[in-house]
Amino acid sequence: MNVSSKVMKKIAVVTSHPIQYQAPLFRAISQQSDIDLTVYFGCDYGSNATKVHPGFGKAFAWDIPLLDGYKHVFLKNSKADVGVEDWRLDGPELKSYFESYQYDAVIVFGWNKVLFWQAIWWAKKYNISLILRAESNLKHTQSWLTKWIKKVSFPILFKQFEAFLSIGSHNSELYRHYGVQKKAIHDAPYCVDNDFFAEGATKSAIKAGQLRVSLGIPESDTVFLFMAKFVDRKRPLDLIAAAVKNKECRNFHVILVGGGELMEACQSAITANQLDNVHLVGFINQTELPTYYAAADVFVLPSHYETWGLVLNEAMACGLPGIVSDTCGATQDMIIEGKTGYSYPMGDVQQLAILMMLMADSSDNCRQMGLRAAGHVQNFSVPFVVSALKNILQDISKK
Repeated sequence: MNVSSKVMKKIAVVTSHPIQYQAPLFRAISQQSDIDLTVYFGCDYGSNATKVHPGFGKAFAWDIPLLDGYKHVFLKNSKADVGVEDWRLDGPELKSYFESYQYDAVIVFGWNKVLFWQAIWWAKKYNISLILRAESNLKHTQSWLTKWIKKVSFPILFKQFEAFLSIGSHNSELYRHYGVQKKAIHDAPYCVDNDFFAEGATKSAIKAGQLRVSLGIPESDTVFLFMAKFVDRKRPLDLIAAAVKNKECRNFHVILVGGGELMEACQSAITANQLDNVHLVGFINQTELPTYYAAADVFVLPSHYETWGLVLNEAMACGLPGIVSDTCGATQDMIIEGKTGYSYPMGDVQQLAILMMLMADSSDNCRQMGLRAAGHVQNFSVPFVVSALKNILQDISKK
């Protein structure tokens, strides 16, 4: 359905569940005078405190507003107790919603669930323009069978969309690899609410100082921060192993924030190696995160694989440079070597240890890198994504 530039554009978003990173974007889109947005969720993970969150191994709800400031609908699933990570998550009600409201465009946040394929099917059925906002890239190691399936199916899938909101360089590379024309790919960098984290870190300066004191961290020591689920893919044990290699150096500390199945293994490694400068603090909710960023000097993301790694955006917004594995999707766009941080070969604990000491032994340079990181992350912000979306809608209206 063509969009008239003179009328309100009715837009639907279809996504799996409320996510803390997406809420600021949905609010910003809803604040546009020429866009009428409705977000359809496949389930209520993240906003329902009774449901166990995958990866963290505990039930909780994020302590920031995830649903305020925009219209939203929780879809009923055809099967009971289908989890957020289950490919069977669906939303059969989309048919009636799309038929009734006749949206001008539908933004689909992926393709790995039945929910998304239903959105694509019914959007095509009712002649609604499709826009894709997904995370995937070509860096993830995959079997030959998976590569063959994607080689056959992705060109067909991507032909269903009129435009692509690319989160970064590697994401754009994926689309081009499978035949998407460059003009259909719009730069819409992956982002967090930079102001929330930057302002929060500034306001938390006193609390951050108190946190360092409570953990026995001298003011002159460099603090390396890990903040993620404690699962194999995030590789928290790599950071602990690097701390072991640097054990004779007494000018640094490590803080690990998060929860999950590797908590016990991490604690055992810390205890076995008598690492009194490595602190396992457990799960921390959103409103307290800026305090931990403010207490740190360098952020470390050692993951085996990340489609992006938005936690790096959070850290950089708080003025932290990063040490990031080269298999994280954000590395190419976010890490300017020696300027906003460093990258290293994933799993190379020795190189990680060397970079940690490079940062710890040059605190002035570390601070300068943090300032550059805070400036660089401003190129990855919600207004850029909103602008890209409005450009797409304008293009659609001309067809």
